[in-house]
Amino acid sequence: MFDIPELDAMVIPKLDRHSLVQCSQVNKRWYRAVMPQIWKELPELRLSKWAPLRQVVLEDYCYQQQQQQTPERLEEAFPGVLDFDVPVLTRYGAYMVDFPDALDLVEYFRPTIKDSETDVPLEPSEYDLFRHLSERCPERQFPKVHLFNRHFSQPALVDLLADCILPWCTEWAIGEFYGEIIAERTVVSTTTLKRLFSKASAKLEALEINLYDVIPDDKDLDLQWNPTASSDGSYKGMTYLRLMRCGGVGDGAWNFWHWFFQGCGDVSFLCLENISKDMLGNLAQAIGLRMPKLERIVVGDYSHLDGDEEEVQLDQGVVRYLDHDLALLFLASKGIGEGLKEIDCGSTTTLGPMAFQMLDMHKNALLDFESRGPASHEGLVRILSTYPRLCRFATINDLFYPSDFTYMDTPASLFVDWDEFIQSYRPWQCESTLHTLYIGIEMPEPMEDHYMEMHRKVYGRLARLTHLEELWLGHSPYTEYDEIEVSYQEDCLQLTLESGLEILGGLKNLKGLNVAHMEHSMGVAEVQWMVKTWPKLKSICGLKEESEAYLWLKNNHPNLTKPIWYPLRYYRDDDKEEKDEDMKAEEEEEEVVKMEE
Repeated sequence: MFDIPELDAMVIPKLDRHSLVQCSQVNKRWYRAVMPQIWKELPELRLSKWAPLRQVVLEDYCYQQQQQQTPERLEEAFPGVLDFDVPVLTRYGAYMVDFPDALDLVEYFRPTIKDSETDVPLEPSEYDLFRHLSERCPERQFPKVHLFNRHFSQPALVDLLADCILPWCTEWAIGEFYGEIIAERTVVSTTTLKRLFSKASAKLEALEINLYDVIPDDKDLDLQWNPTASSDGSYKGMTYLRLMRCGGVGDGAWNFWHWFFQGCGDVSFLCLENISKDMLGNLAQAIGLRMPKLERIVVGDYSHLDGDEEEVQLDQGVVRYLDHDLALLFLASKGIGEGLKEIDCGSTTTLGPMAFQMLDMHKNALLDFESRGPASHEGLVRILSTYPRLCRFATINDLFYPSDFTYMDTPASLFVDWDEFIQSYRPWQCESTLHTLYIGIEMPEPMEDHYMEMHRKVYGRLARLTHLEELWLGHSPYTEYDEIEVSYQEDCLQLTLESGLEILGGLKNLKGLNVAHMEHSMGVAEVQWMVKTWPKLKSICGLKEESEAYLWLKNNHPNLTKPIWYPLRYYRDDDKEEKDEDMKAEEEEEEVVKMEE
C-alpha cells in the first residue's frame, strides 16, 4: 500500500473488516496487500453464508484433484468447476487463523448433490472437505468445542476430532453444562477418551468434563496408574479444569482418571461441582502429586439448587460436601507451592472446624475467600482476623439464584471481635489489604439495651478497613426478586447518622455500597452525607425506588443509582477481563457526563 512493507505490517492489522474490503477495491497492489488479513479471520457466519464457504473449499478440493488427475466421475459431477485459476483457499489458506465452530463446519460441509437413482453422494464427504481445509490452513484455531453422545457415536467424526480439530482448540467441553436440564447422560469409553486426550496439544487452555459414566474398554491398554510417573501429558498448557461429574466405578475407570490426572501439571484453576465422594478422594491424591501450580479452587455447586431439585439431580443426586470432605481437599492442596490463593465454597458445602483448621494452612497465601453454604461463624471471623493477605471476603453471592440458604448472617457480637478485657477491637491482619467485603451482619433486637452501642461497634470495625472499596451488606442488586420469595433482613444495620454512620467517614476509597433487601432506615440526610464524605463513590445499590433517599439521589446524582459490575468470582479470567473492559467504558462515559455537566 505504501511501498514500505514495514508500514503495511503496522497499519493493515489495525483496520476493521469493512475498511479492509474497501482497501481491496482500490487497485491490484492494495488488493494483494490486504487480502491475507481479510482471510485471517472467518467471522461467525449466518446460515445463508455457509454455502459460499463450502463452495470455496469444494473448488479448492477439485483443484487439488485435478492436479492429481481427478477421476472422471468428479469432472462429470462438477462440469466447469475445474476451469478456473488458482483458487482462494490455495492462495490464502496459509493466512487463515480464526475459524468459527468446527463442528458447525463439518455439519454444513455435507454433500448436497446425490445420484437420483441410488441416492449416493456425488460429492466429497464432509470429512474429506474438512481434512482438505485443515491441510490448507496449518495455522488454524478453533473456538470452544462442545462434545456430546452423538459425537462419540460416529467413528469417522471421532477420527476427525482427533486428527484435525482438537489439537487446534484452546477449549473443550465434554457433556452438558451451564445450568441446562440434562437431557442425556454422556457415556464414553476409556479408549475414545484416551485417544482424544492424547491428541491434545499445548494450545489447550481450558477443559470442562461432565461424564455420567466412563466405560473401561478391553482394547484400551497401558492405563495402569504409576504414582511415580511424571506429568508427561500432551495437554500441559491446560490451566483451567472443570469437573462437574466424573462417572465410572471399578479399577478400570479409576485407572483412566489417574492416567488423565498425570497430564494436569499446569492446572492453576480447578472447579469441582458435583463429583462423587470417591472421586474426591482420588482427586485429592492427584492434587498433591500432579497439580503443583494449583492456586484457585471452586468446590460445590456454584448456585443453590432451589425448587425442583429432582429435575437436575438425576440418579446421582446432588453431592453435598461436608466438613471432612473439604478438610481433605484443603490438606491435599497444602503441598503445592505457597498454598491456595483463591477458594470458593458453593452452596452445597459445609465448612466446619476441620475444614477451617486445614484452611489455616493456606493463610499466608489466600487472597480471595467466598462461602455460600453453611459455615461456622467463628471460623469466618478467624479468616478475617488472621489472614494477612486477604483482599476479598464474601459470604453473599446470590447473583443467579437468590435464596435464604445462600445468605449467611454473621452475628454482630462475633463480627466486631471485641476484647472485653482491654475494651478495644482485636486487630485484624487484613485491615490494610481487604478491599472487598460481602457480608450479612445480624444485629440484636431493637429492644435490647446495647442495640445502639452494637451499631457503633460494627461501624467502628468496618471503619478500620481503610482500603475498603466495595461493601455489600444486602442481597445482589443485579437480580430481580419480584417472583422469588426472599425475606428481608430485618435485624440489620440501620445505616443512619443517629446510629453512628459518621464513624465510616474514613472510608475514602469506598466506591460501592449495596443495601438491597435490607430493612434499613437510610434517608436523604444519610445519602447526602455519603455523597459528600466518600469522594470515590460510584454507586449506592438497593434503595427502595419509592423512598425519598432514592428520589433525591436520582434527581441530583443519577449515575449513583446504577449498579456497577463488581469483579465477582468468575470461572475464567477472560470473563473477568471482558467485565473489566465494560467497567472501563462505563467510567469513561461517566467522565464525559461530568465534563458536560
